[in-house]
Amino acid sequence: TGLSVCTLASIGYFVNSENSNGQTVCLAGSYSSSTGLSTCTGAPVGSHVSNTGATAPTLCNPGYYADIVQLVECIPSTPGHFVSGSGASNQSNCLEGSFTSVSASIECLSSPIGSYVPSAEATSSNYCVAGKFTDTTGSSSCLSSPAGSFVDTIGATSAQQCDRGTFS
Repeated sequence: TGLSVCTLASIGYFVNSENSNGQTVCLAGSYSSSTGLSTCTGAPVGSHVSNTGATAPTLCNPGYYADIVQLVECIPSTPGHFVSGSGASNQSNCLEGSFTSVSASIECLSSPIGSYVPSAEATSSNYCVAGKFTDTTGSSSCLSSPAGSFVDTIGATSAQQCDRGTFS
């Protein structure tokens, strides 16, 4: 017996040719959100589609991004970078005074007191050397000990005053 009407491709599927006797599932990285489509749509930047037969893309989670279309999985941010929100199309650099040593970071850490981060995209902080200090977090450089004081340790958070009878 013959059919009196053709059936529309289901959501999550497509039919890309005439005289077809079946539909094809959308592959991972693509989706179809309505019936009767002849192609699937690639996941847009900032999202991914990890399963076949998808009906919608999924936004990338914080810490991850998608900078190209049709990704199956989002890309984790690399050390020295972060992604703070959902649906990101790129990662951001940690700025001077901050760092992150792990992948998939949602934020950068401020350099602790007694240390500094001199440049962007850092994966660690550096201790201030003897003769220098910093008493604030997020420093991009250390301060030299002022006249009449000294710093004799690494990672110092303050300078010590010279005793009576001594100077610097």
